[in-house]
Amino acid sequence: MRNSIVWDDNAYGLIKWKMNLELGHDSYCDFTNPDFMAYAKSLGVTGFRVSAAGERLPTLRRALADDSVSLVVCSVDYSENVALTNMLGEITGPF
Repeated sequence: MRNSIVWDDNAYGLIKWKMNLELGHDSYCDFTNPDFMAYAKSLGVTGFRVSAAGERLPTLRRALADDSVSLVVCSVDYSENVALTNMLGEITGPF
């Protein structure tokens, strides 16, 4: 595998969202991620960071064009899931 993506949210973001949705609170979901860019550098891997949605495609293209092993660190903000859930309402049915 030449290229990898890490979703960086400093939490178990989807689990936290689901706990808040189902239980009204979350527990032990937040933590501090390692510095993935420094980690990549320590392994001799080219690191790329995506900090905004508009940076995704150009950054992924640069990583894929790079002739080495690369790591793309993509910051994620799961708070939009709450807004989406409120907008969609409660989803029920067979899953």
